[in-house]
Amino acid sequence: MAVTIKSKEEIQLMRDAGKILAEVHNQLEEFIAPGISTLDIDKKGEEIIRSYGCIPSFKGYEGFPASICVSVNDEVVHGKATIINKMWGLHGDKLAQVKALYVYMMLHPGKKLNFMGNELAEYKEWDESKSLGWDILKYPDHDAFHRFTQKLNEIYLKYPALYQMDYDLKGFEWLVVDDHDQCVFAIERKDNAIIAVMNFVGNSHDGYKVPVNIEGSYKEILNTDQDVYSGKGMINPRALRSKKLKLKEKTRLLNKDHYIEVKLAPFSACIFEVKPKKETATKTRKKVVKKTK
Repeated sequence: MAVTIKSKEEIQLMRDAGKILAEVHNQLEEFIAPGISTLDIDKKGEEIIRSYGCIPSFKGYEGFPASICVSVNDEVVHGKATIINKMWGLHGDKLAQVKALYVYMMLHPGKKLNFMGNELAEYKEWDESKSLGWDILKYPDHDAFHRFTQKLNEIYLKYPALYQMDYDLKGFEWLVVDDHDQCVFAIERKDNAIIAVMNFVGNSHDGYKVPVNIEGSYKEILNTDQDVYSGKGMINPRALRSKKLKLKEKTRLLNKDHYIEVKLAPFSACIFEVKPKKETATKTRKKVVKKTK
């Protein structure tokens, strides 16, 4: 879906609306008391909104009957399970899938939000009455996962291509998006290109062909299957050099002039730093003339 660029006037209206919304929250906080009904809260909320000359945007939206959304729960996030608990398989499969998911999240355009405890791969859901489960770092798998998230954050900060053009269509391209048979995806973030390849199923690939835009060298800077991150070590230890694709070899999936062949472990993801091939000037060799007497 295309991103709509807001005008300065529209952005100012959004700022003004945010200030009004904050004031609605403040007044409702003073209004709410034990025993009050959600209907009373809704009526008061609409009254405050209209007092500023505004119209409740929720009301009537796809049949929604109220002006504000009120829940009687203390929190609406409980019971949804942690990220790792949502994954299929045994412990090792779950860890691998979460790591691949996090690479996808970091490489995809948009600002990032990760809930506390997810960086530890906690099975226990967050509890506001307790601290995070730092004690699970004594287990090698969770300690390795924690170091993986640290490394992923370092990469995000190091490479501006991962955040500078989040809202520009020119800053992102799917290299592989419709390989529904293998469930492999590949992303390029533009401007000092960074490539990510994700394998979201349990099959491995010894030389998966990824179409690329840039002729050059592709150095792996992160692989979720590295042994240091509790993986099995199916990585790309040497820089991959792009190969020229012949016209007759082009397919629906392999549709660019160059490609790289990537090793992919089951439920894994890898990130590559791209170095374009330099144009080398033709060297002229000097002939050494031997003088003869």
